[in-house]
Amino acid sequence: MVDKATAQRRAHPPAMQPLALAITGILAAHSGAAAESSGGLEEIIVTAQKRSENLQDVPISIQALDMRTLQQLSVNNFDSYARFLPSLSFQTFGPGQSQLYVRGVTNGGDGLSVGSAPLVGLYLDEQPVTTIYNNLDVYIYDVERVEALSGPQGTLFGASSMAGTLRIITNKPQIGKFEAGYDLGVTQVDSGDAGGSVEGFVNLPLTDKAAVRLVGYTRTDPGYIDNVTPDPLLVFPTSGIARDNADLREKNFNEVQTTGARAALKVDLNDNWTVTPAVTWQTQDADGFFAEDPALGGRRIARYSRDYNEDRWYQAALTVQGKIGNFDLVYSGGYLDRTIENSYDYSDYSYFYDALYADSPDYFGNYFVDNSGEYIDPSQYTVNRSDFTKQTHEIRLSSPLDAKVRWVAGLFWQRQTDDNYNAYTVDGLADDRSVTGKPGVNYLNSTTRVDVDRALFADVAFDLGEAWTVTLGGRAFDYDSSVVGFFGFGPYYSNRVGEGENSGAPCSPGSIGRKPALRPCNNVDSDTDGSDFTGRVNVTYRIDAERMLYATYSTGFRPGGVNRNPVRPPYGPDQLENYEAGWKTGWAAGRVRWNGAVFFEKWDDAQFGVAGPNNITETVNAGRAEVKGIESDVQWAVDDHLTLSASATYLNAELKTNSCQYVNPQFDCSIPGPPATPDGDPQENFTLAPAGSRLPVSPELKMNAIARYEFKAGSYDAFAQGAVVYQSDVIPALPVDDAALIGTQPSYTTADLSFGLSSGNWAAELYVENVMDELGEATRYTPCTPSVCTSPIVIIVQPRTFGLKFRQRF
Repeated sequence: MVDKATAQRRAHPPAMQPLALAITGILAAHSGAAAESSGGLEEIIVTAQKRSENLQDVPISIQALDMRTLQQLSVNNFDSYARFLPSLSFQTFGPGQSQLYVRGVTNGGDGLSVGSAPLVGLYLDEQPVTTIYNNLDVYIYDVERVEALSGPQGTLFGASSMAGTLRIITNKPQIGKFEAGYDLGVTQVDSGDAGGSVEGFVNLPLTDKAAVRLVGYTRTDPGYIDNVTPDPLLVFPTSGIARDNADLREKNFNEVQTTGARAALKVDLNDNWTVTPAVTWQTQDADGFFAEDPALGGRRIARYSRDYNEDRWYQAALTVQGKIGNFDLVYSGGYLDRTIENSYDYSDYSYFYDALYADSPDYFGNYFVDNSGEYIDPSQYTVNRSDFTKQTHEIRLSSPLDAKVRWVAGLFWQRQTDDNYNAYTVDGLADDRSVTGKPGVNYLNSTTRVDVDRALFADVAFDLGEAWTVTLGGRAFDYDSSVVGFFGFGPYYSNRVGEGENSGAPCSPGSIGRKPALRPCNNVDSDTDGSDFTGRVNVTYRIDAERMLYATYSTGFRPGGVNRNPVRPPYGPDQLENYEAGWKTGWAAGRVRWNGAVFFEKWDDAQFGVAGPNNITETVNAGRAEVKGIESDVQWAVDDHLTLSASATYLNAELKTNSCQYVNPQFDCSIPGPPATPDGDPQENFTLAPAGSRLPVSPELKMNAIARYEFKAGSYDAFAQGAVVYQSDVIPALPVDDAALIGTQPSYTTADLSFGLSSGNWAAELYVENVMDELGEATRYTPCTPSVCTSPIVIIVQPRTFGLKFRQRF
């Protein structure tokens, strides 16, 4: 850390002292005697620059929730902490099925197994745990803090941090100290089911140079969605078969069970070297579906096959810290293994397409017959499995923090794989209508994807006098990505590949990694690679010990990749340029903290998912977008009893070029697209979203406010707390016609209340979440193309929930 004398020299440029003292005096006058009290806001230590620093000394826009705040807000999973990070938005389809976005940089089309890499990096301690699609939902217990870093973080955090980085930092073993604790909880959703949790941890010193920390938890989140049968029953037009789910009707059928454990060992090899291996394991089983159908009424939906999502993962990690002379060396390595198995009802697709082509049944309805040629129920459901692995290694060296020139430099290597299997199944489908060797499978995606990233990075800070610091950072990287596998309908695609000149070419024998024979053949075999450089320039001006201003120019990158359709070309990288000016300030003798930033971001060669030939989704570099915004947070310890805090982000995110069905360099949607076959006519082009269209998924305004009052209730310590979260409306999709058919997600506000007592080593708390029972829309979408599946469904926030918690520490 910087020595006190050095910090004082940097923090007190004489020219700014009168202004700073005057502003401090004004705030002190407003806070009255509070400014004279010995109390104040606690210091938050972060590692956003790959070293431990006070949040207020880091010239990066960071929203941090420390352990005390996480506990006070009853945070236990992604949804519960994402509410209080206003620059973070997400698109969710249930637990463990979220895509993360920061500062509105999104097109709403990510999340494909063969498609764009994530825009936001997710870290568990030192190791990245970002998977190719869907956010890893790490359970939050015995966690030191959650850090949300806004803007490109590619210099130090690499790929998938183009728009930002989310970091979950766990509590580490403490040598020479025994501590333990447990937490018990019960919950009840209003007009829903009951749930509960059991959590515990222990820190055990083993010797005077070693300690182990063990954590375990299990939690049941209650259901609140009813699976119902519509009245009257809907009938498939071609076959006349009625859609009936009488055997699946159930109240509150969307229960979630989360169980996990974590073990970490810390060994001080000597005064300079420490080794910390850790293992984390978690399983999450979600039954049912988390959406409502507005046409059936609140908290009700009709599903015609069993929905479930089983998400199992473990991570083994190793961190080695030591000194080489005056320099600090850190090695961090990790291996993540994640398996997701799920099945979802897809019968809405069958019903809406059957209705659309009722006058032309040969196109759709007549396809669904059994081996005797008789009509069958065409309802589809998906059977899915994804096996992810991720191996990472990073080694970095950093200079002493108290030097006038400070630097960190390192090497990074990462390899991730995804064996993905999606079988769209119709029970009883004729063998000659099924994918070869897959009876009943109407359509199959079965691919193996491998992504490898390599990088060299450095970050150097120069002190220019007592007040100014200039930081330069850069990352040189290269990547390669490959996809091998099968996709297609029925026996045709099982025995053919491509179109036109490739028609009739046989598929090569295939397998799916560790699961042989899950696909009939390979008709996809593509790869791409590339290299580039991303950088950062930061200038910081320290007004005094409590206040600083900074300006940053930084760039972010996301690697290119390949499309599953073998006749479609790979897509290239996209880039983000970030111009940012921010402030970190403390006032009123440490009782007020006010931070913020204004920013302008340019997103070039944006990777968009569009419907390509035969309506097969593909990723293209489709245009340019810009985001302007401001984000700010403030905390105020009014006195020794009352603490107020608030944070907010406002965004103006819009497309700057036309987004066309078929992309061309001029972004002119009147230019025809390529022919579907080499000897065919050019395809008609059209505008998906014109320049000036608002980007989807992220609200223009998201903010929260928290008030906490601590007091004495007889011999007990007590508190009362209220929290309010608001977000404005959201556009659900980029294509304007689709967005109009789906409908805008309206703004909503939720409020939480809690009251607690504590004495000695125990504490009890009663709370109500979503007091007003506001069923806000977290995600709004249609089960298939909006022009066909015209009835949207809505993922809602959890309804009003009552809870009771008890904890004890030793």
